[in-house]
Amino acid sequence: TVDDRIRLLGAMMAKRHLDRPKESLTENRALLEALEAGDERAAIAAVRKHVASAAKTLMQYVMTETGQLSL
Repeated sequence: TVDDRIRLLGAMMAKRHLDRPKESLTENRALLEALEAGDERAAIAAVRKHVASAAKTLMQYVMTETGQLSL
């Protein structure tokens, strides 16, 4: 399933990007706090930040693994 693939990618990236799990947790906490507060704008901003950060990390991982980028 898509969820399984996301979990697998997350686990693979966590080995290379050691700070990402902590960053992701912080991002998800911000989303939860916004939802609990009923703050739609903050929730949208939190989701956007999380997705953008995850996408950036994924691109770094893919580029590194394919030898196109050296970090």
